Amino acid sequence: MRTTLAPIVVLALLSWACAGQETKEPGKVESGKVTAHSGGLHGYIGFSAARPPARSAFSAGMGFYSAVWPLIDQPLADFQIGLAGSWITPDNSDNKDTALAPEGTLARTWRERGPTWESVFQTVEGGLGYWAGNHFRYGPPKFSMNATPQCYDYEVGSPGWSFFYSNQALPDNRLGIAQLSNRLLIPPDAPPFQGNPNGQFLGYAWMALPFTEPTQGDPPTGDQSWTCFLSAANFKGPIAYYIPETWSKIGKLFKYPFVYGRGLDARPGNMGGGAMEINTVPRFDSRDAQGRAYSKIPSLRRRSCSRRSSNWPGGVSLTVRRPPAPGLAPARNSGRSPSSSPMVLWLPTRGTGSWISRPSSNMIGARRRRRSCRPLWRSSTRPGRLTVTTWRLPAMGPW
Repeated sequence: MRTTLAPIVVLALLSWACAGQETKEPGKVESGKVTAHSGGLHGYIGFSAARPPARSAFSAGMGFYSAVWPLIDQPLADFQIGLAGSWITPDNSDNKDTALAPEGTLARTWRERGPTWESVFQTVEGGLGYWAGNHFRYGPPKFSMNATPQCYDYEVGSPGWSFFYSNQALPDNRLGIAQLSNRLLIPPDAPPFQGNPNGQFLGYAWMALPFTEPTQGDPPTGDQSWTCFLSAANFKGPIAYYIPETWSKIGKLFKYPFVYGRGLDARPGNMGGGAMEINTVPRFDSRDAQGRAYSKIPSLRRRSCSRRSSNWPGGVSLTVRRPPAPGLAPARNSGRSPSSSPMVLWLPTRGTGSWISRPSSNMIGARRRRRSCRPLWRSSTRPGRLTVTTWRLPAMGPW
């Protein structure tokens, strides 16, 4: 069975109404008034991948296929949910007690992330999703190659722009992405998809490639250029990469030599799983004449699932960390269904291999206002050798 891929360009409806407790003096409550809020739903639905026997040897890349489908029927303001994606952070597991986030950075104020702040030091993230700051919404999700080079002080989402927070381009000292493809232009607001995809797969991968030589200047900079590859119906290959200086300059900027050599320019990548991040969902609140509180969030759509399809990545591949030979061939896909035979983008270079694992999904945590969610239910099928676990949201009426 051939993979159905989403072309990239340059079903149950949920209606949740939550009834709260009655107030003791309902006469003092203004009934029928509707107020708008954010935070209607928040949390993560994650997937994990089996780790290779020598985890440190498989640290140069990660890739998978992820389904593309519209979560909402029409564009919404202040709506941010990411479809299945991943995070890559520099492996600083040898550091047990020293802060990676310098004083003065945003992440350093998040005390719960201490004592090392490793998880919020630097990240490659993004992927498929909806972002609250998208300027040009059109229904289906977009793909964005987001990263946070400096403890979440700022983000980079495309060559020259951030995560859609501003109409202004990033200043020169915060640029980080170098365009590679002359066929696919990365717009400031992230590439959209052609038509109305409903379950087709987009394959994407991150590979740390040695485009440049390491330097010993101030700051010292490694040779890892984290490069994004796509596999769509009408495009296959690398699109852009983060230049190594994107990660190394934080030590010099904050006069903090401890982080020299600890960024994504030099350290192995820490990866292997991911999640569907439910970040910002608008919510309406109201009360009836008896004082009972109700909340409503937008209707969300899910993909129809069969034995040979899943909302989750069909396979996760970690790339072995070995010096590649000169010359980099473009990525390709196997032509087989990623859910029945998990294959990903690959680099056919001498001395490079991959580890293909079987992903499993899990509920990391989701909540909505006033009361905890009813549990999600899941169903598992076994197409071929791969176990596909699909989370589905049950329809909910008034409580």
